[in-house]
Amino acid sequence: MFLNELGVKVFLFTNQTRVGRGFFTEDELLEGFEMMREQLAVHSAYLDDIFYCPHKPDEGCKCQKPNVGLILEAQEKYKLKLDDCYVVGDTGSSDVVAASNAGKKSIS
Repeated sequence: MFLNELGVKVFLFTNQTRVGRGFFTEDELLEGFEMMREQLAVHSAYLDDIFYCPHKPDEGCKCQKPNVGLILEAQEKYKLKLDDCYVVGDTGSSDVVAASNAGKKSIS
């Protein structure tokens, strides 16, 4: 059963440094996200929202994982209780480190 069917909010948090580095534009990134949403819809799945950091690694932004800016943005926008949230990511990934930095649970 999909998380969507259980009423669980599903968000994507992603670093997209290639935008900041000029490899592709933000519009092209958004087109890619739309294609991903279309593919998920084929399987009756969806993302509630996508949060991304387009900055280069050396810009020192607070949104680039493993910083917690994207998580806090989602918390504010959706009034999330972070103690009830999980972050799913690759073992040792910036996702897991971001979850730890926010003091939250992660699954890898």
